[in-house]
Amino acid sequence: MTRYNQTILVMGKELFMSFISLEKPVQEIEIYKLDKPLSYRHQDFTILLLLDGQALIRNTYFLPEDLLLLPPGVEISIQPISQVVLAVIRLNNYLLLSSLDHFTVFSSIHDSPTNVRLKECIGSLENLIRSYRTGLVSHYYFQFIDDLMRIFPAEDHMPDQELTNSTNEQILQYIHENLLQNISLNHAAASVHLTPQYLASFFQKKYGCTFKDYVNAQKATLCLPLLQYTSFSEEALAGLLGFHSALSMNKALQKSYGKNAKQIRNESLLPCEILPFPEENRLSNFDRYLSNAVHQAQKTESNQIANIQEYSTSYSTDFGQMPNSWRQILNIGRCANMENPQFRNQLISLQHEINFRYARIIDLFDEMTIHEINGQIFYVFEEIFQVLDLFLSLNLIPMIVLGNHYRHIGHGTGDNYLINSSENYQSYYKKLQRVLPVFIRTCHNRYGLREVSRWHFEVCYDFANRSSSRQTPWQFLTTYQKIEGIIHEYVPDCKVGGPGYQSILPLSEFEGILKNIQKEQIRFDFISFFVYGNKDLSPDSGIMPTGSILVDRARESTLLVRKYFRDIPLYMTEFGPFYNKRNFLNDSVFLACTLSWFMTTHLESVDALGYCLFSDISTEYADSRGLLFGGSGIFTYLGIRKPSYYVFHFLNQLGTQMVSTHPGLIMTSSSKFSYQLLLYHCPGLTLEATASRHCKELFESDEFVFEPLAPKQLNISLTQMVPGRYLVKSYRLNQHSGNLLHEFSKIRDVTDLAQTDIDCLQALSIPHAELEALQVKEDGILSLSPTIQSLEVIFIQIDYNYKVEKAYEL
Repeated sequence: MTRYNQTILVMGKELFMSFISLEKPVQEIEIYKLDKPLSYRHQDFTILLLLDGQALIRNTYFLPEDLLLLPPGVEISIQPISQVVLAVIRLNNYLLLSSLDHFTVFSSIHDSPTNVRLKECIGSLENLIRSYRTGLVSHYYFQFIDDLMRIFPAEDHMPDQELTNSTNEQILQYIHENLLQNISLNHAAASVHLTPQYLASFFQKKYGCTFKDYVNAQKATLCLPLLQYTSFSEEALAGLLGFHSALSMNKALQKSYGKNAKQIRNESLLPCEILPFPEENRLSNFDRYLSNAVHQAQKTESNQIANIQEYSTSYSTDFGQMPNSWRQILNIGRCANMENPQFRNQLISLQHEINFRYARIIDLFDEMTIHEINGQIFYVFEEIFQVLDLFLSLNLIPMIVLGNHYRHIGHGTGDNYLINSSENYQSYYKKLQRVLPVFIRTCHNRYGLREVSRWHFEVCYDFANRSSSRQTPWQFLTTYQKIEGIIHEYVPDCKVGGPGYQSILPLSEFEGILKNIQKEQIRFDFISFFVYGNKDLSPDSGIMPTGSILVDRARESTLLVRKYFRDIPLYMTEFGPFYNKRNFLNDSVFLACTLSWFMTTHLESVDALGYCLFSDISTEYADSRGLLFGGSGIFTYLGIRKPSYYVFHFLNQLGTQMVSTHPGLIMTSSSKFSYQLLLYHCPGLTLEATASRHCKELFESDEFVFEPLAPKQLNISLTQMVPGRYLVKSYRLNQHSGNLLHEFSKIRDVTDLAQTDIDCLQALSIPHAELEALQVKEDGILSLSPTIQSLEVIFIQIDYNYKVEKAYEL
């Protein structure tokens, strides 16, 4: 019997009338659109659910579908980073407290701005919002309560850890189940077939108090939050909790907390002056913000489908734009890679399909030559210009990385004008300041001011390879100002930024840089940082068990930047699950799943994303002659596409309008005649896999590497569709489709492959395609029910009035 049902049983008719508000479990649900900082406070428990946009709440960076359970009387500040849409759900305080084990729930979430486990309640919450306007909220309210009780299971708070006797356990169980009634010593003893004398002796010996005092102490524990968060009278609460009178309730409170009911209420936050959101910000029509509602129901059917997720959406002309942050940065790696013809061919092929915006390149000045003639120094940039010419011919804007690596500056005859690997960052920047003015002037003359003004320069914070920096924040900023001044002296509109902070390092150093930028008002045209999934920067560093470490580090870094700068463009110039570039997970579908998850999560939180490398040629070593060797590229060194390549291909096929997003799904539209879906189901890694440097165990057994994860069935309904015939095209990336590693495991001892073999592997790397024709009738409903397995990515394209026999070319 629930605590709520027990409550009704012990209440008389008059008392029940005073609790008539129990018939209304939800006080109010409203949706607001906010575009400026506001504060909020109310007398009810309130759930704040972010439906759209990004905001800082309690110094935590909130994305769509993040939520916060706010206790009564607590004031919070909401700072929109972009325009946000927020659901405000005010609950009935008493019913919430009576339905939950508040010890467990509030100890888990009260002091935390947001708890990731609360996201498991998204489905019931959004169904609750939908049903509110019909007045039929009770079912979804209790579904939400069930979700909370499932993710925060009740604990037994009786001090019975030392009990081993089953009779003693029965005594405490009887008290716990009948706590809201007027429990007597005689009734309790009879229920467990003991004498009252033995029971009284047991409590005196075990707890040093009488039976009555023990029961009243448990009742006082339940009474405390009701006094703090409801306005019921003392008499009503005493009757509800089974006290003889308000006087006996106050005596119990005094013994347990040293305060009576009045004193507890005087110290609580209620009553309070409410701070609601302005009425003019309230939305009357908000269905489109709920288009990604997901109703989760646990299943234990024989087909082992763990849960069913239901999606329903309608076409609207008011969908937001699909962000293109994922295609902003193409990481070229070292400039020396451009000498390789295969590398250039892969770059040309990729750019022709995806059309990235910036080509980010490091060690550009390695390719400069230096000549000394009659005591005069001449810098020659011809090899650099060949690289820049290719970028510009491919419509790529150069993003030149300065610092962050022990590299040469130039090569030639004058050692005094070179930096080598034994020198420190001071030598690097000192010599860089000699080269930059000449380079900028030469580029100005060669390409013109208008072109060079589009370029980006990223000045990076120098760090060592063992999780420590080589510069202090102040040293970095002093150097940065000199570099920035040189560049802007010749090209005022060119973009200069940084610090390319490695988020594996302590964020306190990052904050030190940001504070000084703000304090000294130093010009940064963009702020940049890196995100990797390793535990530290050492070559043997283990990787984290799930991709959530990437999401968490990116969120923390983004939050930190937005704390100081809300309007400066934010670039995640490097990201990847693995900082070390030699792990066979890079060659597997796991990387494709992780990239799908990570990039769709951060499409709107940053202005530019840059996956770490695009070709395995960038990470080739002497022992890297095998077809696969764990490189980070999305192409093998032979140019064969890996599963991770197809994530970019699928993203490129998405529409221009964002229909809905949810963990595991993104839906877009090109028009009311065309929809696209990207689905992914990403498992975690076993502890053994995280400790393995190269994960060669992938060739032996997936069970060693991946945690078990049951399949998901998705029931997707598109409404208000134009009646007619639609062609549904599905492409699957999994262990047996589009997965070169699966084929490579059969031939991994072969090192020399003929071109026909390479062509065969290229064909095998293409994901399997499925075609289906569906008819939409006059009701305008199109339904899909795909099942997605663990370690799988699915791309689905739905197009109107296509000929069934017309194949979609991947």
